[in-house]
Amino acid sequence: MKNPARPEEELKNKTLEKFKNRTDKLVYRSVVYDTKEPDPTKPLSMKLTERNHGREVTIMKLTQKFELDEDSKKKPAEQIKKTEINLKTDKGEISIFYHFSKGKITAGSESFCRADLIGSATAKMDNVGDKENEETKEQQINKQILDMEVKCHEGVRQAETQAKSEAEAKQQIEKYIQQQRVSPNPEEIFDKIL
Repeated sequence: MKNPARPEEELKNKTLEKFKNRTDKLVYRSVVYDTKEPDPTKPLSMKLTERNHGREVTIMKLTQKFELDEDSKKKPAEQIKKTEINLKTDKGEISIFYHFSKGKITAGSESFCRADLIGSATAKMDNVGDKENEETKEQQINKQILDMEVKCHEGVRQAETQAKSEAEAKQQIEKYIQQQRVSPNPEEIFDKIL
């Protein structure tokens, strides 16, 4: 059962979300953004319309944390614990950290150049018509990593949209309450007289 995300903390340039009991085991997501005017040369995937600033900002870093899935067929060392998508540089870097295996004091991690991942995905799409050009295991992994990044972006955008809608609904309720205080209901006045 999925629990809806809710921003736990909104800092000057960072939004944190915490989750419980999700089927995908996501427990934490954060986005760090640059509050300066967004660079027009940056792609849309690096931009976000942020509700607190009321304008488009540039995403600098996305982080997700996952709890260990005890029911998974994968070993703990194969399950992702944390992903970091660092977009501060033009090439970007994606880091994946894995859970600890039982009895081990170190956990595995991998780092990828985001530009290389995107480049290999683009090259693969250019050769779609070639039957002899099957995806290698490396290309499949690269595609999974890029899909993970896209899902993270979508989650952040949905959370921003939901929070904006909730804030607007709250403002409407507060406006209605203020109107009721200024102009009382005639029936209530009549009831008080009686």
